Amino acid sequence: RTGDDTGQSMRILIAPNTLKGSLTAQDAAGAIAEGLTRSVPEVETIEIPIADGGDGTVSVLASALGGEVVRSRVTDPIGRPIVALWGLVAAGRTAVIETSSASGLGTLRVDERSPMTTTSRGTGELIVMGLDRGCTRIIVGLGGSATVDAGVGVLRPLGSDSWMRIEGKSDQAEANWTVSSPSTFLPSTQGSSRSN
Repeated sequence: RTGDDTGQSMRILIAPNTLKGSLTAQDAAGAIAEGLTRSVPEVETIEIPIADGGDGTVSVLASALGGEVVRSRVTDPIGRPIVALWGLVAAGRTAVIETSSASGLGTLRVDERSPMTTTSRGTGELIVMGLDRGCTRIIVGLGGSATVDAGVGVLRPLGSDSWMRIEGKSDQAEANWTVSSPSTFLPSTQGSSRSN
């Protein structure tokens, strides 16, 4: 039923997330709205695409907040150059960074996925670009990452290499980073100490 005795039509809120590998949140909302209005012409649809910090976060927030989407060349999780999306909102004072765009699973073929050897460096490069544009606030969506490097790759473009000194790998290329155990970054539980 599309109405009641008052003559009011039905309103439907359409709020999909990205359908990974097939449709953006905006495209999914549009397709759902089109299907509804074809089958029930008098229905009123309201499209509000959503994001959870993964794929599509930049475009959803930029669209909702009247910002712009920026395309920049960064390093993918295995060291190759790629173009990633990030956003500027709040009159260019806030950067919206999407980890999945620079360091995500979608940037790699299935046979290239190796979370223990990939890096989040590209996400850090996007953060630097936001800072270089004068942003005073950075929002980072962490969904869809292709790495478990504990954010170490993000820190490198920001100038932090203290973890590299601990591991004695300061001359290695990021594409060759290997984390052999999460304990590398955690305090020892055996009472022993680590020296530099």
